[in-house]
Amino acid sequence: MRTTKAILFSLDALTKAKSERDRVDERIPELSVTQFPKLLHRLSLTDIQHLLQSIIIAFNACIDQSIRYQFTSPSLTEIIERALKITLRREAKPEEVSEVLQCFSDDSPIEFSKRMIMYLDILQRSGYIMGIVANLPLPLTAVMERFESASIMKYFWTIVLSSDYGVLKPSDTLFKSAIESLQCQEHEVIIVGSNLERDLLPLQNMASQKIYFNSRKKLEAPPEGVIAVSSLDELRTIL
Repeated sequence: MRTTKAILFSLDALTKAKSERDRVDERIPELSVTQFPKLLHRLSLTDIQHLLQSIIIAFNACIDQSIRYQFTSPSLTEIIERALKITLRREAKPEEVSEVLQCFSDDSPIEFSKRMIMYLDILQRSGYIMGIVANLPLPLTAVMERFESASIMKYFWTIVLSSDYGVLKPSDTLFKSAIESLQCQEHEVIIVGSNLERDLLPLQNMASQKIYFNSRKKLEAPPEGVIAVSSLDELRTIL
């Protein structure tokens, strides 16, 4: 029987600096008229600033409650659509939603080192299929351009973000959804995470192999069932 070679990475295991986060930044970005060619037909910049503040408060509150009570949170896009509907007194147009969403996208740096991209290329040529699982408040559509500009989209069969599913790691729902989209069984997938509590410890009942990739600080002793590595060379040796 053929065994699939598949790897699921947390986003922070791949990026130069930590990128994953649950909530939207509470700092309102500086606004300009060029950002809102559609909304400025109906709203002033001051109105839009108040709208953004309301969206931030609502989204972060939903995330806090979803973590506390384990329910599915509305996505950032859904909250933007509802806020615009109330403000405009009609259904929001897609381009209006995009203008607001872009304000939050501009504040989310996601960078990949050349060495990591080279490593992904090696894994792909070695026959691995790969995916990303990440806690991000932004939907995939909002960060796709960043992935494409870094030339990494070609390496991943699936990218599963918390905002698109309404749940957050450490819930195993995101990992199970990613494994299903890879069309694999749990035991056929290696999960590489950079945060024990968020990425690996919640998956103790899953049959996947688990690797703790900690390249940014002194390596901690991993729990039973988790392999720890501190460099790409070590990770490559295991894989």
